[in-house]
Amino acid sequence: MSVLQCDSFDGYVSSELGLYWSDQAIFGAASIGTPARTGVGAMRPSPGGVARNTGTLLFDAIVGAAFMTSGSGGPIFAFTQGIGSSGLANSVVQCQLVMLADGTVGVQQRANGAILATSDSSGAVLQSNVYSYVEWLTSFAAGGGLNQVYINGQLVLSAVVDTNGAPLPGANTVWLLGAGGGAANFFDDYYLVNPDDGTDLTTFAGDSSVICAISSANGDTNEWTPTPATNQNWQNVHQIPSSSGLLYNRSNGINTVDDYEVSPPLALTDKILAVQLMHRSFAEESGDLAEPFLNIQGTSYNDNAHLYEPSTAAYTPTFFIYERNPVSSGGLSPWTGVAFNGTNWGIGQIGHPVTFAVRLSSVHNVNQGNVTGVLTP
Repeated sequence: MSVLQCDSFDGYVSSELGLYWSDQAIFGAASIGTPARTGVGAMRPSPGGVARNTGTLLFDAIVGAAFMTSGSGGPIFAFTQGIGSSGLANSVVQCQLVMLADGTVGVQQRANGAILATSDSSGAVLQSNVYSYVEWLTSFAAGGGLNQVYINGQLVLSAVVDTNGAPLPGANTVWLLGAGGGAANFFDDYYLVNPDDGTDLTTFAGDSSVICAISSANGDTNEWTPTPATNQNWQNVHQIPSSSGLLYNRSNGINTVDDYEVSPPLALTDKILAVQLMHRSFAEESGDLAEPFLNIQGTSYNDNAHLYEPSTAAYTPTFFIYERNPVSSGGLSPWTGVAFNGTNWGIGQIGHPVTFAVRLSSVHNVNQGNVTGVLTP
């Protein structure tokens, strides 16, 4: 799996941000707000930024996002080895991408090290208060490696530089950084790729959108009991913000499943690079097991490979990314708009007596082009 993360910043609100990103603000706090580039929300980190573990030790990475600032320069992305006790300042920083005063971008070693390479002002540049789609390939291998930056699909920087700024190679944490001096940075339509994975997307996605689709109707299988019983199953997982367990669907026994239709639908011509299903589940006893359950154009798919044990402490999100249609021939065919729009997304329970509940299910899709989806809680 090469697509490690994607986020539309539409499926939750500021109060829930800490479930998905670690806020490392020096002062203030990150928020989900406007203006958004697509959908209804964007990420606004405060100085210090927000961080998220990649789930693996990377030696190269591609990060992309729609980026806008009200300032005239400052940091955009960074990669580190973990998170230090006081945020980025005390983290083991490999490198970061910064916006320079003339709208060009620079690759910087460590957090405050040398600018190793810059783009040319004769090419595409970043402008204050205008969204641009920024993609950065960088390396954390010993001695660094190839760094490339695209702005709105135009290659503006390509250089082999030493972006391994730490004593040891590798990075496992990505940062979206906030602006200082009273300015504000905004991020939308975010994705992260491991280009060393060797399968599916291993290069730049291009100018992309990330669409948040949420439950809009019951799917083909609804074996869980909604609480309160007056609700339909899909209503209990159609929550932005989530209701802290006041609404939920509880499994009725071993090998039971729930799934849901989602909206908005995608255009049939959309190029779908990855689909991300998110469970926000809770177990009342340890040992309960859950898995993704999909029905794709009439074919059921119990994803036993992603079996997991929900937390017994709180409702926590668990993410599953599908770069290919898993019920296609050999599970190798790309997603199509027709297949996605004919899919029900849900959760299954397996292997233990059931005492856990699910509260939120959402689907994020990385699409080529600018597609604006309407999202209502």
